[in-house]
Amino acid sequence: MDDIVLIEWIDSESQHAWQRGPIQPKIPTCKSIGCLVHSDDQVKIIVPHFTVEDDPQHAGVMLIPTCCVINITKLKEVPREAGSEDGQPLIRRS
Repeated sequence: MDDIVLIEWIDSESQHAWQRGPIQPKIPTCKSIGCLVHSDDQVKIIVPHFTVEDDPQHAGVMLIPTCCVINITKLKEVPREAGSEDGQPLIRRS
């Protein structure tokens, strides 16, 4: 499986109404989590949803331009403590 990452990135914003007065610069910062399936100097591609089967399907593919990336944090699985509801591992920052 590909690394699970938290990507912090800047997005663009547009305003769709007529306005008066000064234009206020407001660049939104976003955080996205998913499996990093592709990374190069142009784009980072993450996928948050996969089915569990021999030939898995995926959904929610997100392409983030590399020039917009502020930080990438690799996440890791941490075993749940004994007595947890489902016994499945948790995901934590590395």
